[in-house]
Amino acid sequence: MLTPKLEEWILCGKAFFKTFVAGGDKHTLTFGNDRFIIITDITYFPMNVTPRGGLSNHNTQVAIYGERGYNHYIFRNFNNTNVTNANIHGFCSPVTINTYLLHDQQVGFSFCNAPLFQNLINGVANTDNPGYAPPIEFGIDGQPGAVAVTTQMDTPGANIITEKMTSRNTPGANESRQLLFPFELSNQFGPGINNSQEYPLLLVNYVEVIGSSNNIQI
Repeated sequence: MLTPKLEEWILCGKAFFKTFVAGGDKHTLTFGNDRFIIITDITYFPMNVTPRGGLSNHNTQVAIYGERGYNHYIFRNFNNTNVTNANIHGFCSPVTINTYLLHDQQVGFSFCNAPLFQNLINGVANTDNPGYAPPIEFGIDGQPGAVAVTTQMDTPGANIITEKMTSRNTPGANESRQLLFPFELSNQFGPGINNSQEYPLLLVNYVEVIGSSNNIQI
């Protein structure tokens, strides 16, 4: 979101409000070496998955990443059962998320399907997790009446859904447990969006600031 400080910089000529459009599989936003950017909001336009035909497109995962960090979002698409022509437009309200993502080098945007779950493995959550005994929450190992939850699942591709986020400071370390689908061939939009008006579409608003992010108080 645009903060009062960012608005002040724009009005003083120290920063510039800009836009970027991403969609398909992968895009890169590049800017000067003496500048940094702050992504203030993103807007995703859901796809009508009916013309595409298939459960694999009911959700879209978007990753936004660079030297300063990795963030990802999963958006729900929509299903219009009255549409059968693969080239006809479908309409659904866009989803806007206010952000404050700072990057001082080029930023990548990657899209993939967030498809159906397969091969679920259930078990009681271990004590590395917080928990309350049921019925307040599912509980963890050692609590009376703890209920088994999904601990692992995979996709139609080769990789397991990690449910985790990679830490920038220590690559490969697990920072937290969350839903993160693998970017792999089976989840790629690729040729599937050829000759179709339904494809991932993301509008990005950002502020480009002159100078180094290490030397300016935000």
